[in-house]
Amino acid sequence: MIFALFIVLSVSAQDKLGFGIKAGINSAMEWSDAGTTGSRFGFHGGFFFEAAISSGLDIQPELVYSMQGASDNSVTDRFDYVNLPVILKIYVNKSRSFSIDVGPQIGYMISAKIASGGTTTNIYDHSDLNKLDVAICLGASYKINRNFYASLRFNYSATKIMDGLDNRNGVGQLGLSYKF
Repeated sequence: MIFALFIVLSVSAQDKLGFGIKAGINSAMEWSDAGTTGSRFGFHGGFFFEAAISSGLDIQPELVYSMQGASDNSVTDRFDYVNLPVILKIYVNKSRSFSIDVGPQIGYMISAKIASGGTTTNIYDHSDLNKLDVAICLGASYKINRNFYASLRFNYSATKIMDGLDNRNGVGQLGLSYKF
């Protein structure tokens, strides 16, 4: 009897808990009141944990490396971050195959370089550079099969990249996830 209960609880918990890996492409830009810059294309990749809160709602904290910045004319800002988004996945159908994803994200800049005319300058130690980034994430995910998911997300920063400038990060992400 106890063995049967353990099997039922294990199968039930497996459907409600999961972890996995994710990776994809980024289209990053900087935005301000004056407008937006051109995109810097890169990638993101990391790990996630997913837990069911209710039949239609999951929470998904992630740890993700993300190439961000911008490219305008002949200058490219190469800002790389380690981000921690905490996503609420709101499932909009009974099969739980499609979700609207929203949540906060905190990031820490791990690299900052400016590339122009074949020269790359490291500006990571610049005193006016804000290493901490706070953003809101909004997107959608689709369950392709039992283990694979596709997602589209936009991260909209509330934090200025550098003191004295109004530029903030904006990152569009298209990714695939594998849930174990």
